[in-house]
Amino acid sequence: MIGKIISHFKVVEKLGGGGMGVVYLAEDTRLKRTVALKFLPPHLSTDEEAKQRFAQEAQSASALNHANICAIHDIGETDDGQMFIAMAHYEGETLGKKLEAGAMPESMACDIARQVADGLAAAHEKGIVHRDIKPANILITDRGRAMILDFGLAKLAGSLDLTKSGSTLGTAYYMSPEQIRSEEVDGRTDIWSLGVVLYEMLTGEKPFVGDYEQAISYAILNSEPTPILDSSESVYSVVGRCLAKNPDDRYQNCHELVSDLKADDSPPSQVTKPSRVSPPRRRMSKGLLIGGITVIVIAAGVAAFLALSPSGGPEMVLGKSYPLATTRALEDSPAWSPSGDRIAYHSRASGNSDIWVVPIGGGAPVNVTEDSEAFDIYPAWSPDGARLAFLSGRGGGGLFVMPMPPAQARRIAEFPITLSRPVWSVDGAALFYTVGDSLKRVDVTSGITETTLLAGTSQSRWDLSLSPDGRFLAYVDAIARESESDRMWIMDMSSGSAVPITTRHGAYRSPFWDPNGRVLFFVSNLGGITDIWKQTLSTSGQPAGEPTRVTNGIGIRDVSAATSGTAMAFSKGHRIGTQNLWKIPILKDRLATWDDAEKLTDDSALIEWSDLSADGKRLIFSSDRLGNQDLWLKNLETGEMTQLTTDPENEWAPRWSPDESEIVFYSDRSGNRDIFVLSVESGFIRRVTDRPTEELQPDWSPDGREIWYYSVESGVPTVFSVPSEGGMPREHFSGALPRWSPAGNLMYSSNLAGTWLTNADGSSRLVGDRIICGAWTADGQKPICTSGRDIVELSLDGSTRRLTDLSGAQGRLGRSYSFSSAKDFVVFSWDEEVSDVWVMETEYE
Repeated sequence: MIGKIISHFKVVEKLGGGGMGVVYLAEDTRLKRTVALKFLPPHLSTDEEAKQRFAQEAQSASALNHANICAIHDIGETDDGQMFIAMAHYEGETLGKKLEAGAMPESMACDIARQVADGLAAAHEKGIVHRDIKPANILITDRGRAMILDFGLAKLAGSLDLTKSGSTLGTAYYMSPEQIRSEEVDGRTDIWSLGVVLYEMLTGEKPFVGDYEQAISYAILNSEPTPILDSSESVYSVVGRCLAKNPDDRYQNCHELVSDLKADDSPPSQVTKPSRVSPPRRRMSKGLLIGGITVIVIAAGVAAFLALSPSGGPEMVLGKSYPLATTRALEDSPAWSPSGDRIAYHSRASGNSDIWVVPIGGGAPVNVTEDSEAFDIYPAWSPDGARLAFLSGRGGGGLFVMPMPPAQARRIAEFPITLSRPVWSVDGAALFYTVGDSLKRVDVTSGITETTLLAGTSQSRWDLSLSPDGRFLAYVDAIARESESDRMWIMDMSSGSAVPITTRHGAYRSPFWDPNGRVLFFVSNLGGITDIWKQTLSTSGQPAGEPTRVTNGIGIRDVSAATSGTAMAFSKGHRIGTQNLWKIPILKDRLATWDDAEKLTDDSALIEWSDLSADGKRLIFSSDRLGNQDLWLKNLETGEMTQLTTDPENEWAPRWSPDESEIVFYSDRSGNRDIFVLSVESGFIRRVTDRPTEELQPDWSPDGREIWYYSVESGVPTVFSVPSEGGMPREHFSGALPRWSPAGNLMYSSNLAGTWLTNADGSSRLVGDRIICGAWTADGQKPICTSGRDIVELSLDGSTRRLTDLSGAQGRLGRSYSFSSAKDFVVFSWDEEVSDVWVMETEYE
């Protein structure tokens, strides 16, 4: 790009870039002046309507003539169709850069805020709302003038879904409550964002924080900032009024704000407003003393909702919420004791996954499974509160029960480890769990186990929940608990009949019941962010009406309701975890570490599967970075990202064909998971399989004539192949995740417990016990696998060579094992899973 002539602009040097494009310094060869050229993302080049919208927005913004607004000189289009905008260039640096040094004096902060408010006032008078006020969009010139950048682009980005990616994390800190709720916005949303910027200038900190976008959104909607301790009363009040949750309580226009910022020694204008930026006061309850430390209650701005049975019932109101367990480690799967005085959850705070119990009335959390170095997950209290059941890897793995206070745990059932949480029978005599699509009932005294087949269409059942009277069992029907597309079912425990209660594709988990057993609540991403939804049921357990959302924008993972109905505990974080892609070299003389790694994606999203081109220059992957699992292509040389699919349903697990002209993947776009092939050149997609069962994890045969995949058609995972143009599938052997090497070797996994290799005569042999492999080395001779937290190279004789040392980072290797290998490096997904446990008060009126 450097040195090129674009229209009448000569590109001189690159200045920077971000979510809305790359900026270059350029010379206007006609008017002999220096300008800044911003090239918009490639998404705009593929849509004529989008180009027209961009032109309209840019024209509107160019009409703004104000000393604190960056002037727009021109818009244009390159020969290859990429849109650009020519803006005035100023010597200086962004406010974001200045804030890297920390807080600034109050007088300077107020002066900058006043200038920005002055520019916004001029824009608002013309009906133009910026929508993305943040330090990165405010330039401070060498002469101290504040210039607002990127007018018009934020509205355009929102209308084109260009900002729904990891690049929005910087923007999320400054979004107003009404933006988060996707409501109509006006100039008052810019006033909120400027209030956030002013707070940051005064303190050096952001007022609303979180480790991921959903957590930030929750804080904005429900919490109050930490009080500013060293500012004047007038400025303190200005910030508080800007940050009022209700737009009607903010400044109604920027002229009012400018007036108060100028009046350094006089009180702010007399309008009802918050007097301080501080958390609201409330009565302290016994639940607010955790480990001797008083926890400030966060106001939960969640609307009241009805939880009514068809015959009527009390109104359940959600109240305040507060954090219970918030270490930097993962805390998840809370379980409320029947007495309501303790909560159990699993956490990695000790460096190992253990079960912890925290008393609600005060006291420190206690690790009750520290006696074992194996993982312990999914606690479940017995109805009398005297025992805890949990899954564990100790002693070969199984379902265990531990008396409380903690003593020696006893194995109740021995089975291949699954991720199915246990649930107690109403009388406490038995435990239920699932293995595949089967429901197991084990008597905790005798160990006698009964098996029942659970209705559904996928290979596994998850997240069991018994109604309070034991009449109904709710469960999730999905390939995996982390699945993006599954269904919720309810089974009548007396008749064994079951009905699906959800019909829309989405992710469902963590069902729980109201005290009367007539309303089923569950966690789902139907609205984008994972929240609590409810489904009212008839007396026979049939769904009555459609599910409705209960909470908005929290980002919930798991929920446990107190039997009294007065509170619920929930873990808050990304539904599955944020999985991004990293590139790490294969070194001969030492293990590769994080210092050697390069982050390829930086999204608040889940990237499950990836595949590298043979030359290592193009990476395809599936990601929900825009809210839906779609296929993406990234050029690793240029960094350019291209969206390959836009269907409203999900696509997963793309794989390059041997000649890299096509990409195979599986999708539920047909209403069932089937195999599809995408032409890289034309974008045309053809369907390869059309069967009532689900076909998963496709891969090409080395000659490209067949596509291999696995299905549960026969009740167990089985590997099949089908002609790449479609036709009759051929069954091969029991197994999953088939992966061909360029050299013609075929490996697969068996129940995700190990890696097998097919021999020339068609027989198979185990080459890696409890090692899951997702790719081959570039020469096709050795599988690339995961072993614990690290990547290993597996020789066909069963020996392994460790390639990485990935210690010292929060998270773990992506649980989908989406390795992609080139000659000298490996691409892998890293699960940045974070979650805290919170408590929310509830009551019935």
